[in-house]
Amino acid sequence: MLKKRFSAFLILTVIMLLLSPALVAAHPGRTDSNGGHTCRTNCEKWGLEYGEYHYHNGGPAKPAPRATVPKSTPKPAPQPAPAQPKKEQAPVMTKPKPNPKPQTDFKQKEADQHYNKALDLYREKAYADALAELEKIEALDKQDNKSKTLVQKTLAALLKEGERAKKENNFKLAKENFEVLLAHDKADSTAKEEAKKQLAAIEQDEKFNNLLKQSELALDQHQYKEALKHVNQAKKIHDTQPVSAAFMNVFTVVAESADLAYEKKEFEKAETLYEFLIQEVTNEKDKHGYRDRLKKIKEIKQIGDTFDIDIATLQGDSLYSQLMSQETDKPYTEELADSIRGYLNKSKTQKFIYRARDEEIF
Repeated sequence: MLKKRFSAFLILTVIMLLLSPALVAAHPGRTDSNGGHTCRTNCEKWGLEYGEYHYHNGGPAKPAPRATVPKSTPKPAPQPAPAQPKKEQAPVMTKPKPNPKPQTDFKQKEADQHYNKALDLYREKAYADALAELEKIEALDKQDNKSKTLVQKTLAALLKEGERAKKENNFKLAKENFEVLLAHDKADSTAKEEAKKQLAAIEQDEKFNNLLKQSELALDQHQYKEALKHVNQAKKIHDTQPVSAAFMNVFTVVAESADLAYEKKEFEKAETLYEFLIQEVTNEKDKHGYRDRLKKIKEIKQIGDTFDIDIATLQGDSLYSQLMSQETDKPYTEELADSIRGYLNKSKTQKFIYRARDEEIF
């Protein structure tokens, strides 16, 4: 029962509180343009003080007294929180895009083939053929540093190989190498000048060797003066050991031919050859021997003329033997004996004319 009464009281109290503003706003009096006015009559009745200004009809309510706001202590600025280490994100697995298919450079492929072939030819010392392959690369407009380097190496090798072949008297190979170098537009001026110099030297060497060969051929044909002429011409080009050997060869062959002619009693031929040797040789000892042999030939010819003897048919080792061997019905006269005695007084002809004692003849 008590509980019900308390509830009814509480409800009434709430209703009164809700209605109290409406009662205050309902007292009589005109309002101003702001919707309010100053209370002058029965103010206490309406819950107002005398002279208090208030509003009607929803105007602004009585302003509440200002509350004193206590000064607040400034809060410290918040410190930034320490940076947290970033967590590594797991790599996102993506499917790689397929690479586009490269386009084939057929010219470069062909150029590479020419380069490899040129390199093999260079190693085989076929330098002219190697350069021909490298020129094909240039025609394809695919020259690079390695092919240009190989061109210069090949040109240098051509010069070196040509010089080696020249020293070995392989003039054909030497000329081929030098001529290829001269014809190449990538060879430098120094190399070309050296190649020209070597070619000129080869021309002289070829002429020199040819003269020595002609000398040997002339000797085989017993053309001794011609053989000696070729050797003298060769000497003007190179006064070297081969020239000295060629001179010695000519003089040896001529001397052997002269001695053989003398032994065969071919005195005219022997006399011609000895005279040739006396004129051409420089060794005084050799010249002295040739002069002695030539003088003996002249004495023999003189005896033949004196005694009307064909000296080419002389037999034996003396004039006495020759006279005794001849068949003749003509007796020897004192005139003939006197002539023989006269030759006996010539010591250099005595051995030939007479090898026996005087008593055997007279």
